[in-house]
Amino acid sequence: MACQKATAVLFMCALLFLSFVARIEGSQNCYCECMKKCIPLGIVSEQECSKECDEACMTLGFDGKPEGGMDYCRKLES
Repeated sequence: MACQKATAVLFMCALLFLSFVARIEGSQNCYCECMKKCIPLGIVSEQECSKECDEACMTLGFDGKPEGGMDYCRKLES
């Protein structure tokens, strides 16, 4: 159990770093970038990804989950 939590923490740190780099490069907001990387990996559920990305982005000083969540992110892509 502790190993799984440590793996999840390391995973989220990597996602945050990638999200931060993408944000610097003028990409979409932190939450959407984080979700695009988290969901396809399938390590945690979409709801858990959403919660972790929201908290992580706010911790880094970015906006958290936008109103509309993934629907907002999908609109940005189109």
